Formats: sequence, C-alpha cells, structure tokens
Amino acid sequence: MATLPINAGTSFSALFHPEWLNFPPPFSTEAKTFDYFKQKLVILGAGTQCGKLAIQFAKIVGIGTIIAVASIGREAELRDLGATHVIDRHSKNVVAEVQKASGGVEEVTHVYDCASWTYELAADLVATEKPSRIAILHHSKTVQSDLDSRGKRLAIVATVVGSQANFHGEESRMCWASLESWVQEGKVRIPEYRMIEGLDEVRVNETLDSYRDGKPVVQAIVHPNGVVAK
Repeated sequence: MATLPINAGTSFSALFHPEWLNFPPPFSTEAKTFDYFKQKLVILGAGTQCGKLAIQFAKIVGIGTIIAVASIGREAELRDLGATHVIDRHSKNVVAEVQKASGGVEEVTHVYDCASWTYELAADLVATEKPSRIAILHHSKTVQSDLDSRGKRLAIVATVVGSQANFHGEESRMCWASLESWVQEGKVRIPEYRMIEGLDEVRVNETLDSYRDGKPVVQAIVHPNGVVAK
C-alpha cells in the first residue's frame, strides 16, 4: 500500500474532481443516475503508474470507452486492466486513430495526460465545437496558446496536484474508503515497486535521474533505516 497513495490520489482526483475531468465521484449522489457507459476517456501516457490506475478507476465506474495511448508493447497489460482501445504512441496517425476510436473528431472531450511536458498532442485531440477538459500532471506555460492556435477555445486545461488533499471532509473519507475497498476486492492492483534499503545515495540518485530523464522507472520505496547493500 505504500506505493499507492500519491499516484492513486492523483488519478482519482484527475477523473472525479470538478477542477479536472469532473466525472461524478463513485460515492456521490449524482453517480447513482449518471450514465458512465456513454462517456469517453483518453489517457496519454497510459503505461505510467498514474495511467494504469486511471484505466482501472474508469473501468470500475463503468466508463464505456477507455482509450489508452502508450507503447504498443503494453497492449495486453492495458487491455487486461480495462482499456477498450490501445493506440500506439509512436503511430504517425495517433490523432486520427484516437478520434476514430472515440467516434469522431468532436467526440474527444476528456483527456488525461499522465506523461507529457508539452501538450501539442492533447491540443490536437480535443474537440473544437464541444467543451472539453484536459487534466495534466506537469505545468505548462504554452498549453493554452496551443489550444487557442488550434481554435480549441472551449477546452479547459488544469494541472492536477496529487501531493495535496483534493477532497475534504466526508468526501475525503469516502474517497479513501473507495480506494481501500477496490484494493481489497482485487479491482485495483498494487503497482510494481522495489525497495532501496538504507540511504543508498547511488541507487536513490539513479532513480531520481531516471524520473528526470523520462526513462522507464520501477517505483522505488526508500527504507531509510535499512542496511545499505554492499
């Protein structure tokens, strides 16, 4: 469970908080009558831990179209988690393929970008004539101009802050109760992780450098009181 809170809280907030994609939280009164099955969600960077959790959350509430954009080598894993479509992030036609899977160029209205530092792809994807929402994890000074230059003036973009409590009071309790029950019921898988025993400067810095450089990283948990491996 130590690997879960920040990534899970981030993706739960991205999908269900009104500041971001604004799907009704599963514990809300609105969720009882909301037609999740008609909704379409595009996840960029779907192979990341936040992306994989978002797929699982979307499947749990019953979102009907879950489009994962990731390395095609992850297709089997992402479909097993709940993605209805997997689009190769290296495809030259990724925009057209995502829009086709969504049902048309005006049907991409909810995009969660878990990986990018620039957002041209998200701006290309979202609808022009319909209001749309983009949730991002890395703040960008250019994303609004990217949208404006494409005529996507109805799109709202906001950066998810996963290191803070985004739900409060009873909603916060119900948020974490939902996550706990989903894990216990096997609906959410604990992400892969590795332990770093002791304050191992070399291994900790290697991990941080990999995050910085955008390399694939198995999430690391540092056990400061452990014994550094020789």
